[in-house]
Amino acid sequence: MDKVAYVVVIASRKLKHYFQAHKIKVPLNYPLDNIIKNTEAIGRIGKWATELNDYVINLVGRTTIKS
Repeated sequence: MDKVAYVVVIASRKLKHYFQAHKIKVPLNYPLDNIIKNTEAIGRIGKWATELNDYVINLVGRTTIKS
């Protein structure tokens, strides 16, 4: 899950103008919301969490396509 969190952080760095101007919706299969919203996180996860707190990011579960 660290790699998935890292991808969101790198995307927020590269697309900073979009993250500042819009609400971002990220569909994931992982419960990344608990990790990023954790106020007691330490280390690199804590740094990433504080960096992502500047943006409005909705981490939603991926839904399946039903036929």
